[in-house]
Amino acid sequence: VKQYEEETNTRTYVMLDHSGSMGFGGPPTPKFDYARHLAAAFIYLMHRQKDAVGLFTYTDRVTSYLPAAHARLHMLKLFSRIEQLTPGGPSAAAGCFHRMAEEVHRRSIVILLSDLFDPDPAFISGLRHFRHKGCEVILFRILDPAEARFPYRGLVEFRDLETQETLEVESETCRADYLADLHAHTQKLKRACGQMNIAFEALDTGTPFVRALLAYFHKRERLF
Repeated sequence: VKQYEEETNTRTYVMLDHSGSMGFGGPPTPKFDYARHLAAAFIYLMHRQKDAVGLFTYTDRVTSYLPAAHARLHMLKLFSRIEQLTPGGPSAAAGCFHRMAEEVHRRSIVILLSDLFDPDPAFISGLRHFRHKGCEVILFRILDPAEARFPYRGLVEFRDLETQETLEVESETCRADYLADLHAHTQKLKRACGQMNIAFEALDTGTPFVRALLAYFHKRERLF
């Protein structure tokens, strides 16, 4: 029985982006709050399944790493770490992905929670490192509804939450270009993930968690 449990229970790693852009949104649910509550839901689910779960948090560097385990005390440590986090700092995921991939066990499940607003397109190729280790990867791109729909009217000043730079724009003039760029970025992500056999799920902060949980179960089934 012990040998069977070791062979069938898998390791899952939750990777949570808490760079500055994740602080956008709300009320009622800022983007980062949605991401960390979803991360906590995954951790609790895995604990109930007696699966080992680990946690990485990152911005332009890996800010914390708790190796995979399945004890209740370990789960509480993960919750505590997530609760302590605040969004801030620049995004630079490519190097973080390579470092995290070196730590994960082969044939694990990797759950990545981020808005994927990274200025360096190399972060996409960084995901390939996980696949080279035989990991199943689920990429959850999380946006605020305002980012997805650009509902602004009139003259609006935007502030970059990572660089603090500001830009004043006439929203009606740039709406079409913004939405076209967002669509192109999303399609690029989908194509890249498809080529690497990575599951891509586009969420906003109004998306029920059940959609994300079902994507996890689908990936987990592929390991057995």
